[in-house]
Amino acid sequence: AEEEKEKGNEAYKKKDFETALNHYNKATEFDPNNMTFYTNRAG
Repeated sequence: AEEEKEKGNEAYKKKDFETALNHYNKATEFDPNNMTFYTNRAG
């Protein structure tokens, strides 16, 4: 899950928001109790 979050962060920095969202969604699938992934999606 953490790896997907990091990939999402990198995509977000590049303003590739769709890819970032996909990675954050995958992260929530791996660890649905980690609220950080949900707040990243809201960004």
